[in-house]
Amino acid sequence: MTAHHAPLLAQARGTMPVGSSQSACIAFNRNRKAYATAQELYAARRGDLPDDLNTITDAEMDAAAYAAGVNPPQSATTRDQVRGQLAILAGVANDQARPHPKSDPSALAAQLAAIARSTGTTLLVFSG
Repeated sequence: MTAHHAPLLAQARGTMPVGSSQSACIAFNRNRKAYATAQELYAARRGDLPDDLNTITDAEMDAAAYAAGVNPPQSATTRDQVRGQLAILAGVANDQARPHPKSDPSALAAQLAAIARSTGTTLLVFSG
């Protein structure tokens, strides 16, 4: 894989408030890794994801993580989060039944939140 990644999110150490719990920081960093890995997988496959995301191998995830500049996912939890992020990307890219109106960002945010809830993943939102 070649690096297609966007700039990485900062790690919990530089982002979370002082005094944040260890579990909150671990969750933050796990989400960061899952997001970066999923973005790389999605870009490398040009959005052509398998119907069953469980067929994406650990080796593919590892290669995507390295290309994205993060360590490969080590736990089943993180790998599941990568698949959840991929499901969100696939749902956003392939959802023809409910178009995402560019003029209504709140509708898009609500739709993304619904996809995240249905896949049991954490949604990372960026505004610019």
